[in-house]
Amino acid sequence: MRLLYITTVLILLFSCSSKQRTNLTTKQIDSLLSKNVEKRPVFKDSELTSYVKEYDTFVEEYLTAIKNDDDDKIEELQEQCKELVEKAKKVSKKLKTPAQQKTFQKWMNSQQEKISEIYSYS
Repeated sequence: MRLLYITTVLILLFSCSSKQRTNLTTKQIDSLLSKNVEKRPVFKDSELTSYVKEYDTFVEEYLTAIKNDDDDKIEELQEQCKELVEKAKKVSKKLKTPAQQKTFQKWMNSQQEKISEIYSYS
């Protein structure tokens, strides 16, 4: 459980980094936006499901802000990410079973991969 908690927080912190993209085309961003990632999980705990939805929205808005070269929105989202880190600390404690933990971690990893690809383009 502790490893899941630490991993989740690290993923979020990486997502919130202020790295600048380089030479990312609109077509490449569209590809990332349409990329088939892990289906958003639904949990019995409504707070946990709400967090998953909020983080999913964050990722989509982040990619769209980069696509639109909207520095103000990117900055706003980086601030929002700090709030998401705090929420992650709280909701990750609600993952009671190994199956829930695995599902949540797999989904978070897929979201992180989507964001990480932004920085892999040169």
